[in-house]
Amino acid sequence: MEGWIKIHRKIKGWEWYDDANTFRLFFHCLIMANHTDKSWRGNTIKRGEFITSYDTLSKELKLSVKQIRVALNKLKRTSEVATKSTTQHTVIQVLRYDEYQMEGKQDGNQGANGGQTRGKRGATTKNDKNNKNVKNDKNIGLHLFSNSPYFDIQEFKAKFEGTDYAAADLDYYYEALRSWSESKGVKKKDWIATARTFMLRDRKENKLITKKDNNGLSQTTIDILNW
Repeated sequence: MEGWIKIHRKIKGWEWYDDANTFRLFFHCLIMANHTDKSWRGNTIKRGEFITSYDTLSKELKLSVKQIRVALNKLKRTSEVATKSTTQHTVIQVLRYDEYQMEGKQDGNQGANGGQTRGKRGATTKNDKNNKNVKNDKNIGLHLFSNSPYFDIQEFKAKFEGTDYAAADLDYYYEALRSWSESKGVKKKDWIATARTFMLRDRKENKLITKKDNNGLSQTTIDILNW
């Protein structure tokens, strides 16, 4: 397999850095993801995506299917990846893939400890510049609701189980988020936090939609779409 990926040293502060299985699975996803869009059996597998299965990942990483499933759910919960499954296979999408894969070509061999490139750049200066770019780029991590792991309504509902938010009509608020994101092109870093904000606002205004009082489209939906 050709190509390479870039990893910023701030990865040491990543919440799954010391979780061996989750760390391995995520880096495996980065390496396996398509660098460009490709066709497969009449389907387009986009840049940042790849086709696999739990059994395949289990064999490739020497982990049990249960371990793969647990690690993948962790990555989905923190919006690192999203999945689309059929009875035959699973498509895994690395969210924010472009943060890990530069455009363009790199000359020379990229070694495990950083490698050598033609016209070697000053490491310290480059790292400082990258740090500034990361801090200044406010768009890093933003994604459409449809690219969130919580676009799967069951995953969305599971985030509120056992909380006060479970009393709300989660189908209603899921649809409100989906419609808002699709109609306005809205991107967020944390769609669950956004859902909580919607519900808290409605509760404060005595307009919270609960499971027993949702009789259709209300003014709250119109308010959300007009935000």
